[in-house]
Amino acid sequence: MAAAVYAGLNPSGATFIVIALGALGCWAGGVASDRWGRTTLTMVSMAFSGACAVAIGLTFGGPPLLTLAVAVVWGVSASAVLPALTHEWALGPGGSAGLMIAVQAGFIVGTLASALVNLPDVFSSRLVMTVGITLGGSTGGVEARGGTPLGLPCHHTG
Repeated sequence: MAAAVYAGLNPSGATFIVIALGALGCWAGGVASDRWGRTTLTMVSMAFSGACAVAIGLTFGGPPLLTLAVAVVWGVSASAVLPALTHEWALGPGGSAGLMIAVQAGFIVGTLASALVNLPDVFSSRLVMTVGITLGGSTGGVEARGGTPLGLPCHHTG
C-alpha cells in the first residue's frame, strides 16, 4: 500500500508541519491567555483539542488533506494550553519537563497496552481510539477540578 500524500507532503513532512505549527500554538496560547485569561484559554484549547482527537479518527481512510487539517488544529490547540498550565501550576523548568514527559509516557504506555492485549485485532481502530480518548479526557477532567498532573508538586497561582 502506498503512503498517503498530505498536501504534496509525505507523512514525515506532514508530521513536521503539525509539530512546527504546534510551536506557534504555544506562543499564541501565551498571548491569548494574557489577553483573555488562563482559565478561558485552557477551556477553549482543551475543547478544540478534544474535538480534534475524536474527529481525527473519523478522517482516516478519507482525504489526507482533511486528516492533515485536523492534525494541525489539534497540534495548535493542544500546544496553546501549555503556557497557561505551566503558569497556573507554577511549574519551573523541571516541572514543565515532567509534564511533557508524563504526556509522552501516556502515549507510549497506551500504545503498548493496546498492542499487548491485541485490541486493534479485536476491535476497530476507531472504537479503540474513541474509548481511549474518552478515558484520557475523563482523567484530565479530574486534574482540572483541582488535582495535579500525575502527582507533580505544584502551587496554583490563580
